[in-house]
Amino acid sequence: MNESLDALQPTMFREVFEHHFTWASGFERNIHRYADRPAMTDLPSGRHWTYAELGRDTGRLVAGLAARGVGKGDLVAYQLYNCPEFAMLYIAAQGLRAVSSPSNFRLAAGELAHVFDQTRPKVFVYDVRLADQVAHALELADFNPQTLAGVGSGELLPGAIRFDELLADEAPSFHAPDDASTWDWTSLLFTSGTTGMPKPVPLTSLNEVLTAHDVIMHFPLNAHESTLNMSPWFHRGGNYCAGPNTMFYLGGEVVIMPKFDADAVLDTIAERGLAYVVGAPTNLERLADAQERRPRDLSSLSGIVTMGAPWRGPPPCATSACSAPASPTGTAPPRASGTPTCVPTTCRRAPAPPGMPASTTMWRWSGCSTTAPPPPMSWPPRTTRRWVRW
Repeated sequence: MNESLDALQPTMFREVFEHHFTWASGFERNIHRYADRPAMTDLPSGRHWTYAELGRDTGRLVAGLAARGVGKGDLVAYQLYNCPEFAMLYIAAQGLRAVSSPSNFRLAAGELAHVFDQTRPKVFVYDVRLADQVAHALELADFNPQTLAGVGSGELLPGAIRFDELLADEAPSFHAPDDASTWDWTSLLFTSGTTGMPKPVPLTSLNEVLTAHDVIMHFPLNAHESTLNMSPWFHRGGNYCAGPNTMFYLGGEVVIMPKFDADAVLDTIAERGLAYVVGAPTNLERLADAQERRPRDLSSLSGIVTMGAPWRGPPPCATSACSAPASPTGTAPPRASGTPTCVPTTCRRAPAPPGMPASTTMWRWSGCSTTAPPPPMSWPPRTTRRWVRW
């Protein structure tokens, strides 16, 4: 190849893409770009962080973990409910080119011991409410982590330290590693183990980035929005579907709710003007029932995210609070006299989206007819739900 063509080789692009197009670089960008914006709010404790504050605390955690020997490729494991410490461990591991590995808090002791033996983590952080389960797992496992840290105010296991002791007293704010790579192994998730013992699933920094981009584009989300996180973060659907992965990369706010409560969810949406709620599909009916019992102003709500499938608000024609059809081919059940009744005008099985197996089922309800002028909307009608079963 001649010299003029050699000069056009995408060397600079490769350098930027392979070493700076990392999730850690995106988070570092936001602690400066959105320094004074809210990054994380923990509803149970009332604690909250701006992006600058979260950058400082995760920088301290990076330094504290490094002082305990955590470096590139080392595993930082934790078994926690949704809490600020969970989010900080997820971030800090990527600041060390280490691997973040959350475990399901419902694992039996034998399953957790299996995780220890398979992954051999240097650090394990646990919720003190799970102490008995963790102690049993440590007895069963052939490998024990060199550092144990507890989150919460209960009694610690022998040899364990408080999570705050992992934070260095003095440290620079979070900084993406200069020698990082988009191909760095950053996360290790575990399957539920329904067909055997839990199985590890590795993710790279590029997986982290592209997942965030995908969610941001398809919801869509912007940096001024907040999401209520009640779906467990150890699950890919919880962390990566408008949870810490997406929101911290975007510059939005993560609002933490460790346990689902329908009334608390609706009150929080109304009080804080939240755009999205991340939760399990089984919670939708409970939310609808709670809203019908005590209506709130949910006008800020753009969607309810059910493990990757956004439930959008209704089209303009469907503004009455209707009951869901009994089946995908049924009609709305009758309501009391004088109450508008919606009937789905389109209720069909849609083709599978491009790139998905032809067997994928996607039901869509759209449109409605009413027997009386619709009242002001207090909750998106169930007949206009868009539900995708992946």
